[in-house]
Amino acid sequence: MVPWRTVGPSSHARDGVLDRVPNPNWRSAASVGQGNWVTEPWCAVYDSRETTSAQKGAYPVIHFQTDDPTHLRVGWGVSLTEYGSDSQPRALQIAQTLLPEERDALGARGFQIATSGEAPTISSDEHVGTVLAKLVPRPSLDGDVSELTEDFRAILEFYKAWVERTTTPTPAEAPTPAETFAIPPRRRHIRSTGWPARRSSTLSFYRISSMRSPLGLPRSFWQGPLGPARHGLHRNCRIT
Repeated sequence: MVPWRTVGPSSHARDGVLDRVPNPNWRSAASVGQGNWVTEPWCAVYDSRETTSAQKGAYPVIHFQTDDPTHLRVGWGVSLTEYGSDSQPRALQIAQTLLPEERDALGARGFQIATSGEAPTISSDEHVGTVLAKLVPRPSLDGDVSELTEDFRAILEFYKAWVERTTTPTPAEAPTPAETFAIPPRRRHIRSTGWPARRSSTLSFYRISSMRSPLGLPRSFWQGPLGPARHGLHRNCRIT
């Protein structure tokens, strides 16, 4: 049976902490099972720069231990789905990247930090793949979740800092260069289109089919770049 009196305060602590640790990348999820109740309901918070689901990466998580005596395991774990048997070595690898002041602050709050790539982080807890964790007896949550809130806030702060230190920023996409057109030599282009080869005709290399009449006038009424005698009226001009 799921201890709803335990789930409620934990979810409240998670939701309240997210406002105290600003991060536009926060995502959260929770599960009590699909179809059947799981023995360990959980709720987790993800930084989308690291992961957006429990299927990969590392993330802060609260597990609800339903066995007697009921308690919470508040911590920072890695995905068993992604790492499998390498989950504890991965947890140790992350733990070793924590800064000394972060380790001291977490230790002062009673968290145990991974020191082995094989043994569980908490000796009395069989779970592996835990970067750091703390067991909280359920009775200690009755009527007061302030301590749990502060514990989870500390994890989120250091998790966010770790993501920022270890995540390679996605490079901004280079702007698409303006489309350029290769213009052939003027005199050769003039000859190929039938225009007289006048050196002073700086715009005469354009094909007449590419000209556009300003104000929408018919081409025969537009003087064009070379005057009316050379726009659609010259005998050497090919109108296409």
